[in-house]
Amino acid sequence: MIHQDPPLRFYQRLGRLIRVSSKEKIKYLVVTLTPKTIEYNDLEKALWNLYSENIDISYILINIKNKLSSSRIIDFIKNMSKIYDDIAIPYTLITQGREISDPITFIIEKIIKHNEKIREEIFKNTEWYRGSIKDEEQLYNIFFKVMTSMIFDGRSAIFKRLEKLLCRSRFYRELNKAIMKKHIFYIYDVDKVSELIYRELKDMYMSQYYDNMFFRLDRKSFARLFINLFEYKNIDKIMKKLKGSIKKYKQIILNIAKIYVKIESYNSHSKYLPIHLHLYINYPEFKPMHLLCQINYFDLTEKMIKDKKILELIKLNLQTIGYKAALNFIRTYM
Repeated sequence: MIHQDPPLRFYQRLGRLIRVSSKEKIKYLVVTLTPKTIEYNDLEKALWNLYSENIDISYILINIKNKLSSSRIIDFIKNMSKIYDDIAIPYTLITQGREISDPITFIIEKIIKHNEKIREEIFKNTEWYRGSIKDEEQLYNIFFKVMTSMIFDGRSAIFKRLEKLLCRSRFYRELNKAIMKKHIFYIYDVDKVSELIYRELKDMYMSQYYDNMFFRLDRKSFARLFINLFEYKNIDKIMKKLKGSIKKYKQIILNIAKIYVKIESYNSHSKYLPIHLHLYINYPEFKPMHLLCQINYFDLTEKMIKDKKILELIKLNLQTIGYKAALNFIRTYM
């Protein structure tokens, strides 16, 4: 039982836990707390303190299913925002205990390397793949194409596996509800998604394929790994930041790249809004390029898709992503 000075007491017990006695011995610390007691939140506070001191807590598992509600999720976001020094925090920081900087590598490590059937399904339906995987880079390239292109079969098996891994918890369901109630909302991480699109532009350029309409970020289980969460009341601050980034990128790019965002038809059954992001790159010494990216926004109610502020945020989010991807490409090849 944790009583007086609980953070210090927890640190002491954790120190005993991780003290090396045998390389082959696994140690466990189980702490049982009673809801509605003073001690109930102490363990959580201790973990935040450890995280703020740059201590790796990714191996610590917390069962929060009995503490969930929209207000509790907002509390998580507030606490993480202070530590992360940003009002929008990575989804994976909450769900995985650490920010996942490269979701594709994460999925390769968690699913692909450990499931031979899924690997066989992918390679069987990837016609340009020949022979065995020679290195990590080749595996990454194949998997990148499978996950972000609608033309490859074998995607469904991966997404189903990913859904079981990440999308079956009560926390996940409560998070979806909190989004639909507009207690919290999200944007796609500009750096991570622009890196995906930059990679696609680079592949187009190297293969001399100048008109691509097949790029997709359209599966919820995968797309979730790229989002940043924030309290809905901070939406104006998020939009102001995005507008500032767009202005900066446009001043650098000038007329070399054009970005257009078009909202497509809402899917009322699955509650998602598909958005088409068009990137046009036109430089005198190169053949003009066009990339169409479909990026879906999930957990939107019919009322939300009529909210002008949400629609403006979505457009600003994708414009920022598009301009940054174009800027990265231009700096590399032009």
